[in-house]
Amino acid sequence: MPRPNRPRSLASEANLAQRIAHEREQRGLSYEALARLMTEAGCSIQGSAIYKIEKANPPRRVTVDELVALSKVLGLSVDELLMPMEMVEQRQAQSILQELSQVETLLADATERAVALFVQYFELTATNPELREYIEHHWFAPLSPGGQAFTFAVRGESVTDEQVRDQVREFLWSAFDTALKRATPAARGQWESS
Repeated sequence: MPRPNRPRSLASEANLAQRIAHEREQRGLSYEALARLMTEAGCSIQGSAIYKIEKANPPRRVTVDELVALSKVLGLSVDELLMPMEMVEQRQAQSILQELSQVETLLADATERAVALFVQYFELTATNPELREYIEHHWFAPLSPGGQAFTFAVRGESVTDEQVRDQVREFLWSAFDTALKRATPAARGQWESS
């Protein structure tokens, strides 16, 4: 008596479908564009088939040839393509957190350096009004409003270039105030009296 076929693992097929959709969207590829790349890689497929892999319920099955072509086109190993989405997202989150940690360190170092440079500025210009005017013209002027406008989204809210400039100004003035407090009394007095 023949053995019955094992039931399809819909969970793993659904995960592969999610993974393909994720990787396709990350690269800004349409169904047709991904199908074209796979066809060029030696696995003829239509965009509608990619759509069915991603959206059909249950998803259209992926053949071995298609899996190999997807791996080649997306630059991922077959094992990576079969990795559960939860693990992919967790790795992305870890990568983001690691980079944020590095950027936070760089920002702290840059802030300390900005304070040190402001202190040098106060010391250097304490007795030289012309030099002070020159530095202020060349450093403070670019922080003034104006220039090309741009807008981008942060947490779903639109942020304009003026709002970004305001944040940068606020950050720099905070560093400026900290530096003024660290300057020698003579330099601080000269600055505050002018």
